[in-house]
Amino acid sequence: MANAIAPAQTFAIVFLMMKKSLLALSSIALLLMASSGLAATAFEARQIAEKMLSDQARGKLIKAVAQKGESVTPDSWRFIFFDPFGSQNGRLIVVTGKAVTEIRDGYVELDEVRLAAYKEDEIIPTSELKIDSDKALAIVQKAALMQTVKLSAVQYELKKSKGNVSPVWTLTLYADVKGVSKEIGSAKLSAETGQIFDLKIDNQKLVK
Repeated sequence: MANAIAPAQTFAIVFLMMKKSLLALSSIALLLMASSGLAATAFEARQIAEKMLSDQARGKLIKAVAQKGESVTPDSWRFIFFDPFGSQNGRLIVVTGKAVTEIRDGYVELDEVRLAAYKEDEIIPTSELKIDSDKALAIVQKAALMQTVKLSAVQYELKKSKGNVSPVWTLTLYADVKGVSKEIGSAKLSAETGQIFDLKIDNQKLVK
């Protein structure tokens, strides 16, 4: 009897190992799809993020940021929403590819220190969000100053400007200089009209 059971036990062990391997491979495949092949624009990613919000926070975007990646198309977007039920009225949702990968509340900004809670007057009016991230980049690339510049990466930031001016896209521009991706300039343009009101390129950095 013992010899008859052993093959069955061996088969069960092999089956379980194969099942675990397949699950691991599936997880890796999903992560790769989320991080590369399905990169979303800012507005596409925002729609995904807002599905995770309560009615009280949906549509109340304060800021969108995509850190510098390996190309001009970001893999991940960080959205900060005004949420009256979140700590300090803030809710962070990170979208990588087309999947939500992180949700937090409170002070969630990486690039600045806040001393006060998020406020409603920081909310970007949805009606003024007309220029998506890909279109913002295309507008900048068509500018006369950019005709001889080949970008290697871009960092994006979208937030409401001070006063009653429309929300602003700030693009930090990088180019490949002797095999190294270096910051060579920046651009600011309206997220409502697409008008560029500031574009700076440091040509000296392009040759160093």
